[in-house]
Amino acid sequence: MNVPVHWAQSTVNYKLRNKIKSLAWPAQSPDINIIENMWLQLKNSLQRNIDVIISIDKLKAAVTTAWMKV
Repeated sequence: MNVPVHWAQSTVNYKLRNKIKSLAWPAQSPDINIIENMWLQLKNSLQRNIDVIISIDKLKAAVTTAWMKV
């Protein structure tokens, strides 16, 4: 909500005229930051396979596989 573009007078007037309500989320909320959700999916995928990741090469392969599934 504190992003300057949301408070430009033309934007405020447009939103008022069209009865548009703003979301009550902070500008840097992880809920609306897509990459945070992607990292969580990647982490969860890797944790499910943690017992087979025994080397750097296996880690690289697991990360690549998990990323391609996402």
